[in-house]
Amino acid sequence: MVEAGMLRAEKLLSLGLSPDPEENTIDEILSGLAIAGQHEYVGAYYRNRSLEEARIDNRGWRERYAQLHNMVEGSHGHQKDWLGPRRP
Repeated sequence: MVEAGMLRAEKLLSLGLSPDPEENTIDEILSGLAIAGQHEYVGAYYRNRSLEEARIDNRGWRERYAQLHNMVEGSHGHQKDWLGPRRP
């Protein structure tokens, strides 16, 4: 972000961070970006991180969703059969 001009080295220094981004933790960089008003970058980082966590830990919720989804679709199919075809 410093190299791209989104976060200046002076701003990092004023926050008590190292002007070299490599020496700061990701949390420190995110805090600096948020204070500098670069909220889109901070939001994108957390969005991507939460998507990554969902991909890693998806077995439990996906199995429950598939079972409920199949039950609902089966019920809809039964109702359509019982009600018969639509009439114009």
